[in-house]
Amino acid sequence: MTDVQKTEIDSPQATRKKRLVIVSSLIVLLGAGTGAYYLFTDDHTQSTDNAYVNGHIIDINSRIAGSVVKIKVDNTDRVRAGDELVALDQSDTEIELAAAQADLAQVRREVAALYSKQQQSNTVIKTEKIQHAAALSDLNARQGLAQQNLITKEELRHAQDAVKLAQSRVEQAIANQAEITVQTSGSTVDTHPSVLVAKERVSQAQLNLKRTAIYSPVAGMVAQRTVQPGQQIHVGEKLMSVIPLDQMWIDANFKETQLKGICPGQPAEITVDSYGRKVKYRGTVQDIMAGSGSAFSVLPSQNATGNWIKVVQRVPVRIYLDAKELKQNPLRIGLSAEVTVDTSSCVKNVKNDTPEQKKTDGSKLVTQMNKGDSLIRQE
Repeated sequence: MTDVQKTEIDSPQATRKKRLVIVSSLIVLLGAGTGAYYLFTDDHTQSTDNAYVNGHIIDINSRIAGSVVKIKVDNTDRVRAGDELVALDQSDTEIELAAAQADLAQVRREVAALYSKQQQSNTVIKTEKIQHAAALSDLNARQGLAQQNLITKEELRHAQDAVKLAQSRVEQAIANQAEITVQTSGSTVDTHPSVLVAKERVSQAQLNLKRTAIYSPVAGMVAQRTVQPGQQIHVGEKLMSVIPLDQMWIDANFKETQLKGICPGQPAEITVDSYGRKVKYRGTVQDIMAGSGSAFSVLPSQNATGNWIKVVQRVPVRIYLDAKELKQNPLRIGLSAEVTVDTSSCVKNVKNDTPEQKKTDGSKLVTQMNKGDSLIRQE
């Protein structure tokens, strides 16, 4: 057999060998690349697709009972803070206000009469003292006549009774003056407690009249409207909700085994299913919630049982979003999201401050809702 024939026979085997070497090299390179990825990147990130958009749901309710005469918004309408949402019938509150104002006028007259009696009490005391002195003088004169047997004992007794009666009238006048002084001391007609109470009733009636118009405490979108025209509503009854669209965050439910390394202030990247991966949001980890989802459920799991099975728990991590990005690409509550947190750095004991534009606590809302009330009281 010639050398040419050997080369022709060995050439297919050499080709297969070369292919095996190439495939093996590719597998080794792929494995090395995967290992390097997990070594240098995976340890510094935590990801989950169990995440949802959340936000404040501001319930709009009435602070007085009444009948609805007009509804000025509907679901999906955008409102500003201070926009009127619902109008109630003002007939009952107008009657209450008129009655309170009439009661205030009556109380003013009664208190003014009380101060007038206080001025008259001095004159009454002086008059009673003069009458007492006259009776006493008459008694002294009659006692001299009685010693001379010029009058009867009955006439002397009548004179003594007149002195006693005059003395009791003086004491009664002094007691009346003391009673009036107690009711009027330290105050004027305008600052008298009875007048102040009547004024507060007028202010309350004015507030109730103002509260027939129900306003939005925040800017946002109307949702969950249940009120209807003509409906008789009660105090505290929910009429609708307002969702501040510029105050959204992500609740990412990480497994408890993923919480290591997550801390406040870390950057996060979020994608929402409604926009796809082309739109990415930049977020900041606010903190890890105080408990797992099952711990705060309506029926928390009872693990102290004989048929216990360990289940990896998920703990919500709140991530705030940039308001500018929310304005460019608005979100809605409940949308699904995917979150990746960069855990490469963690500053311990970092001050956990919520961005001011994200704060919508109850005290702030109450302050906004009571602003009109305080203005009315100053009038």
